[in-house]
Amino acid sequence: MNAVATSCFAAEGFEVVHIPFRWERMQPTLDGELDTALLGHLTDLAARARSKGLAAQETAQQYGGFREKLMAPFAADDQVFFRLLNVPHEMAIEHWLTDASSAVAGICSAGHDNPVFVPSIGWTAAHSWTTDGSPPPTKLGVVDPANNFLYEIHQYLDGDSSGTSATCVGATIGS
Repeated sequence: MNAVATSCFAAEGFEVVHIPFRWERMQPTLDGELDTALLGHLTDLAARARSKGLAAQETAQQYGGFREKLMAPFAADDQVFFRLLNVPHEMAIEHWLTDASSAVAGICSAGHDNPVFVPSIGWTAAHSWTTDGSPPPTKLGVVDPANNFLYEIHQYLDGDSSGTSATCVGATIGS
C-alpha cells in the first residue's frame, strides 16, 4: 500500500484497511525473532493508514508466541486491529480452536486490548455456520481473556458463495 492508495481509500470513505503479510516472512525461523526490516515496513504502513484516518488491520497466523512478539510494538495503539487468519478452511474445528485461543491469548499477553477479528473455519462464510459444521468462534469455544473479539464473516451473494459471479442469488440472500 502506498501513499496514493491510502489517500484514495480514505477519500472513498473506507475506515479500515487490511495489510496482509506472510507469517513465514515475518518470522523466518519458527519461535525465532521477527524480521526487523519487515516489521518496520508493517509499522510504517500502519502509521501511513492512521495518518489518513484509517484503522490498520494486519493479518497473521495463529500461534500465540508469534502473535505476542508481533503485537508488542502496537500494544498502545488503539487504531490497530488484528485478524487471526484470512478465510481458514479445510482444518479440524479442534485444531482451529486451539490455534485461535492461543493467538488471542498471545495478543492479550502483549498488552493489546483492541478487538481481534476471529473467523470460523469453512472459508469464514456466514452460510457455512449452519450448513457444514463450521460454527461461529464462540460456539467453538474460542477463549478471549479480554472478552473483546469480533466475528469475522465473509459472505458472497452469488450461487456458489464464491464471489466469482456478478449474478446475485436473490434480494434476501444477504439478510
